Amino acid sequence: MIELLGRERCDIFVIPNGIDYEFFSSYLGKRGFVTSEPGNNKNVVLYVGKLEPVKGVRYLVQAIGILRDGGLRNVKLLIVGDGSEKQCLEELVKKLGLEDYVIFAGKVSHEKISEYMALADVFVLPSLSEGLGLVV
Repeated sequence: MIELLGRERCDIFVIPNGIDYEFFSSYLGKRGFVTSEPGNNKNVVLYVGKLEPVKGVRYLVQAIGILRDGGLRNVKLLIVGDGSEKQCLEELVKKLGLEDYVIFAGKVSHEKISEYMALADVFVLPSLSEGLGLVV
């Protein structure tokens, strides 16, 4: 039973967003194009979502620049998604000289998301305002 405003209710059910572990399990432990070369031990940071200003992806790109400038050269940012800010983000990557550190994968199918998540060491959602991010 759920208590709502001090009253018990039997007709309210909470159904949380679920995770299909089978969907992701076939990719556990696999690494792909970012780390496939011998001796190429990259730390992969992943962003998945729309490329809109409110998502704060520009700050994530800038953070990769800060990491690189601080000496962390074995990092890659993998951006999965598309949106109105894509061109601005691509220009920012060029302006900061991060072409070797940032990969734009574009919009991918839901079925492919698990492959990209399997590549990641860290997932980052830098949203400036997000009620409940489904990707997380």
